[in-house]
Amino acid sequence: MSVIQLIPAPFPIYRPRPLHRRNRSVDSCQGCSPSDVDLSPSAFMALAPLAVGRLHGVQLGVH
Repeated sequence: MSVIQLIPAPFPIYRPRPLHRRNRSVDSCQGCSPSDVDLSPSAFMALAPLAVGRLHGVQLGVH
């Protein structure tokens, strides 16, 4: 397991502090580009509603 730090860019739901989540890194999106990050539904919902679909401009830090 690694700690993944997600820092939202200008999204409708702005969080002033980074979100820290402990997640397992698993590539399950065969249609995504190699630089895309697949998130579990719960990790995605920490940033935005699932209906948003894709987020752009997110900075990722792995610790």
